[in-house]
Amino acid sequence: MSGYGGSDQAVEKALTTAWWEERKGHVHPAVWATVNFIQENQQERRNTLLRNARLYIGNQLEGFGPYTYARLPTNPFRASDRLTLNVIASNVDTLTSKQAKNRPRPRFLTIEGDFSQQRRAKNLQKFIDGIFYDTQAYGMGTDQFRDACWAGTGITYWYRQGGKIMVERVFPGELLVDQREAIYGTPRQMFRVKYVDRQVLREIYPEKWKSIIKEADAVTSSEFWGVPHDQLRDQLKVIESWHLPSGEDATDGRYTVSLENGTLEDEKWTRPDFPFVIMRFRKPLLGFWGTGVADELTGIQVEINKLLRKIQDAFHLLAVPWVLRERGSQVNPQKITNQPGIIIDYTGTPPQVVTHATVHPEVFAHLDRLIQRSYEITGVSMLSASSQKPAGLDSGRALQEYHDIESERFMEVGRRYEQMFLDYATQAMQLAEEIEADPEHKGTRINAISPKGIEPLRWRDVKIAKDAMVMQMFPSSALPTQPAAKIQQIITMMQGQLIDPAMGQKLLEFPDIEAYTSLRDAPIEDIEAQIEVLLDGRYEPPEPFQDLDRAVVMVQSAYLRARRQGASDNVLDGLRRYLTEVGALKGRIQEAAMREQQAQQMEQQAAQQQGQQPPAPGGLQPALPSAALPPQAGAPPAGAA
Repeated sequence: MSGYGGSDQAVEKALTTAWWEERKGHVHPAVWATVNFIQENQQERRNTLLRNARLYIGNQLEGFGPYTYARLPTNPFRASDRLTLNVIASNVDTLTSKQAKNRPRPRFLTIEGDFSQQRRAKNLQKFIDGIFYDTQAYGMGTDQFRDACWAGTGITYWYRQGGKIMVERVFPGELLVDQREAIYGTPRQMFRVKYVDRQVLREIYPEKWKSIIKEADAVTSSEFWGVPHDQLRDQLKVIESWHLPSGEDATDGRYTVSLENGTLEDEKWTRPDFPFVIMRFRKPLLGFWGTGVADELTGIQVEINKLLRKIQDAFHLLAVPWVLRERGSQVNPQKITNQPGIIIDYTGTPPQVVTHATVHPEVFAHLDRLIQRSYEITGVSMLSASSQKPAGLDSGRALQEYHDIESERFMEVGRRYEQMFLDYATQAMQLAEEIEADPEHKGTRINAISPKGIEPLRWRDVKIAKDAMVMQMFPSSALPTQPAAKIQQIITMMQGQLIDPAMGQKLLEFPDIEAYTSLRDAPIEDIEAQIEVLLDGRYEPPEPFQDLDRAVVMVQSAYLRARRQGASDNVLDGLRRYLTEVGALKGRIQEAAMREQQAQQMEQQAAQQQGQQPPAPGGLQPALPSAALPPQAGAPPAGAA
């Protein structure tokens, strides 16, 4: 128990004293003693992770350290030792692929919010979208879900590097909790054991280089592929530790970073939660760690491996033809070759070829049952695992119903997957608050994603009080992705008269629903974008080619809502001005249309008087005269005093 270099008495003292109560800068002995104690008493969990990892990757992994995770097995590696039918990997990869195609997006809605809060909620949405883009959150979420499948628990660590929000995957074996403390799944302290290059630590903590980092012992190994460890990269074992405050006003929250010979960082921890997002494939009845697919299928995978080995041995011994030659018969064995149509001379009993039944059919039937049962346990169909469509399901509606039935099996897992992205957003907002409070990085901007492109935003411009908003989860796309499902969606829209029949016929040939919806919604989106500009206090006049009737209804509604929510006079004046100019523009267009109609009638009357055939009215809209053009942005509205 002297893992950090101290005496047994010092270790015993460290274990009897809470590490977060040690004096500042000298906390590392207690932290390392606590971590060593937890590791020694949780060997069973480490062995379970090692077993699951071996079953998933199909190789004899020796450990999770920098010198063991890639070490060759002690015995010479044989191809026959690998798993040739890995149902655990098949189930895990299929589940991960099915879940990764969903890209949940946190949405922010205000609760009876005023005009200012609603504007902030929209900007907060752009802010979080920008963070997700910068941190590649959806790719990180896929890796975390895969860890939850094979290990039972997937973990990501959210932190800041200067004024930038960062996220990284945490290997499940790196995180440690006290099982007694985590009986209800809510531990008060947490540890992370990580291996970091010495020079990287020097850049992060330059003031600790000479006194601690330079003198620390590297992670050692007696042999690593025949190369001494001092010729490889210099890895140090680093322990991060957190203790949550015991109450709202408690001061016992603490965060430390330590090496074996010293403390690198020692700060107060004021947040009520840990900087980790944790997703469990199946939640435990008691305790902290979840249960994964590998835990459920270990017995079946082991039995499959035994059957495959028996089948392999049986084929090796019996899967060859035997030639029986009676003793004393005169048969030349050299005549027995693989050439067709040969003539073999013999005297006595002719030779006999015997081919044995190598394996009983029930063995293969039992193997097939085990494989099928593995997919039934996890709820994954064998057709999904092999990327095949069920026979007879050709329509989009049938495929949609089939996928809905299969997805119901993973409803709870899917909800935890969606909650994981809500937790991502919560961690990102907490880090943004810390960056804003840091005088050195105050005002750091995030490149937000909006329909207009990249838009820099500051946290202070988008933050909303927690009691004034709620976070909800929605899929990023509600449109089908398979061609058959798209065609069925088009037929449904045509039957509901939601789409023009001619356009529907065109889409049936090339079902690009997204392109159609983007054009269909363009008039409404243009008006919404113009309303956004007006609500920002900037004026933008109406266009004669807009849907002016719809613009009147939408802008009028925006005006009434903004007036009730206490918008500024500048915003309200802009909305009133827009409505006035829309009315004037519609009047000029109607006058121009009436003049054009009167001119056509006069031409028809003149043609009739001359006995000529009147020209057919054209199908194109008449060009607007200059009098119908909208006024300039700075000009007063028509009819204004």
